[in-house]
Amino acid sequence: MVGCADYKIPQVLRHLGILEYSKDLAYFVDNKKEIEHDSEMEIEIRANMLYVIELIKEKLQQNGINMNSIKIDNALWLLSKNKEFKDKPHHLTKTIYY
Repeated sequence: MVGCADYKIPQVLRHLGILEYSKDLAYFVDNKKEIEHDSEMEIEIRANMLYVIELIKEKLQQNGINMNSIKIDNALWLLSKNKEFKDKPHHLTKTIYY
């Protein structure tokens, strides 16, 4: 089971310092410039977000906490609703998949 490719999760992961964007990608996201669907930048964001969720799951399992990727994804998504996690914008991509 893998997490969902969501636009809010990378925003939370970035706020927490878990996900770091390259200078070029940060420029696009921070300046609210559209990132083309299926572009290298968008795929990089989605793939790394899913990878990080799997790393979090592994770390939790090492500490005796059994949680699947969907639950981790949901927990991160709920965090995105807090004002503190909106200090940086989320990426903008026109797509039907988020």
